[in-house]
This record gives sequence, C-alpha cells and structure tokens, in this order.
Amino acid sequence: MPDLLGKMTDGRVCVLKVDGGVVTLSHEKGFISKTLVKDTEFKLNQTKDVVRESGIKPYKSSIKLIVKYIQDDEEKELTIFSRNVEKVNQVLVLFENDIHERMELLKKIQVEYREAREVYLNLLQLDLEIIENLFTILSGLQGRINWGRLLEILKQVDRIEEEREVLANTSAIKLSFDNLRMYIAERYPEKIKSETLDDLETLLYGINESSKHNLKWFNKRINYLLILIMYHIWDITLSSHLEEVTWQMNEALSHVLDEALEMISEETGKKLDKPSDFESTRHWLYETVELLDDVVLCLDITSLDQV
Repeated sequence: MPDLLGKMTDGRVCVLKVDGGVVTLSHEKGFISKTLVKDTEFKLNQTKDVVRESGIKPYKSSIKLIVKYIQDDEEKELTIFSRNVEKVNQVLVLFENDIHERMELLKKIQVEYREAREVYLNLLQLDLEIIENLFTILSGLQGRINWGRLLEILKQVDRIEEEREVLANTSAIKLSFDNLRMYIAERYPEKIKSETLDDLETLLYGINESSKHNLKWFNKRINYLLILIMYHIWDITLSSHLEEVTWQMNEALSHVLDEALEMISEETGKKLDKPSDFESTRHWLYETVELLDDVVLCLDITSLDQV
C-alpha cells in the first residue's frame, strides 16, 4: 500500500504505512536531512475501528483519519490529517476490509464454539444420567429385588444410550446392554452385578482416556473430574448401605472435588461452594453442567490470533 503522508494533531509531518500486516506511524525529524522517527506500531489485526471525518480543526481542508486499535489490553487511537483523498480512501478501504473479514471469522468461530460445547456438555449430561441409572441397578440388587423396577431402569438406560449414539461424531463411548437385559429377564443377580460393574468400568476408562486428548472449545479434564465425582458418591453410598454406616465424604472424593472446583472457577469466573453430602454433590454436578453451558467465548476481532 502506498505510504500516506499527512500531519499529526500537533502539526508534525508524518507518514502512515501498512506493510506485512504491520501498521506504523512515523514523524519527520530535521530540517535539511530529514529522517523518520517511529511513533506508533501495531499489527493490522489489532485494529478495532477506523473513522473518516472532514472539516475538523485544526486542518479543516484535510481529511481526518482515526484508527482505533488494541495494544497491551488497552484501546488506543492513531490520528492523521491528510489532503490526499485518494490515498486516504485506499487506507480506509484496507482497514475496513480487514475488519470486515475478522468480523466474519469471529461469527464463524462463535458458532463453532457454541455448537461444540453444546455437543460435549450434552454428552456429559447423558453420561452422568446413565451412570446414575447403572448404579441404581446395583443398589436395587440389595435385599428384596424388584424385578419390574430393574426393567424400568434398564429402559431409561436404553433411552439414554440412544441419545448418546446420536452424538456419534463425538468421542462418546459406545455401550451395549444386551447381556444386562438378558440377565435381568432371567433374574441372575450376580451376573447382573458383574455386567453392570463391567459397563461402569468401561465407561469410566473410556472417559479417562478421552480426557487425555485436548479439545479446542471444551476442557475434557473437567468432564472426567465430574464423571469421577459421580462414581465416588455412588460408591460411597453403596458401601454405606452394605456396611450400614452413615454416608461420609472420603479423602479421595474431597481431593477430586477440590480440583474440579478450582478448574470450574477458572473456566466460569465464579467461585462455587463445596458440597458435603450425597444429594448436595449430586445436584451440584448437574448445576455445574448448566453453569459450563453458560460460559461465553471471550474473544473479539482483535484477539482472533489467540484461537
């Protein structure tokens, strides 16, 4: 782009240049042997807005060009007055086109972000639900067994698994409950227990492995921690029933909760209270999924290079 010659607000002769994605404003120094001294430099993609005005003091016969940009997390302005209408318009179009392209890219990224998070948070919700139902089946094997109730729970498990399969393009761990259905129908408690534990172990292992691979718009470590918390509270619950003792948070659960709380606070910007018993922790898990769904993408047209 041709250099734009003009004046700064203090009357100094200056040159505005855009080259290689870098914007520089320099002023002339000296009377005979003039040199250019750089005043301002920033990347073109840090430009936030550009304004063209005319008839503005102190140079009413010139065109005033104001470039607003972000640097060091602060909004700044570059101002130049010039009588070269053609070059001013060239500069104006260059800035406007670049801003427009970044605005369109931002819209695309925001849609991608929203869609990706919805998919993975929906999967997380379904994983929590299917885990609860499987643990409920294990709980139902204690004492007198209500076989009709177990079949109803299995129907819920099948419904949830169908919804999970809709998310086939994600890293959803595929499960089959054919054996479990057969064992419930044939009323084999030990086989039901063994099969259910295998399903829970498969799901947890798969989620743990999946969490080791980073996703662009979703922290899978948080996903794994929330799933692990659900396992812990149900494991404590079943053990408490068998041993006929009061439910009590153990050190392992407390540690996982602390890590999850710290990461969720960083992601959402909100400080959450630590739950203390089965019901409060269970409700906290589902509320956290909703809270994570409300997290917006903190990105604007001047920070797209962070993506």
